[in-house]
Amino acid sequence: MNKNEDTIEKYFSAWKNQNVSNLGEIFTQDAHYIVRPFGLEKYVGLEAIVKYWQDNSVSKQVDPNPYIITKVIHNDTAFIEWQCDYKNQEQEPKQMRGMMVLEFKDGLIMELREHYESQKSP
Repeated sequence: MNKNEDTIEKYFSAWKNQNVSNLGEIFTQDAHYIVRPFGLEKYVGLEAIVKYWQDNSVSKQVDPNPYIITKVIHNDTAFIEWQCDYKNQEQEPKQMRGMMVLEFKDGLIMELREHYESQKSP
């Protein structure tokens, strides 16, 4: 497993465990985290990314189980299609599916662009 693949595994593990404390081992200090198409939400820098994870859906998911459906890595770019099954705060089962493009620098994510949709589990 190369450094980029290892970082991807750390990212999904941090999500599953809702652990923001090791995001510094996943993102560069000046990373860009862009959510939804066309950059409607953009978080710049590790501190902003940690706050986004703490304040947003990652911390509000109960027992998240994110996993990779498709992963393609070429040099320092990765494309990932993913799914996450979880419960919301009301214990309703939910399912989120999305895609992300990751750009790496020295084995850390310097840019993450993603889009996702969430719905009640079928």
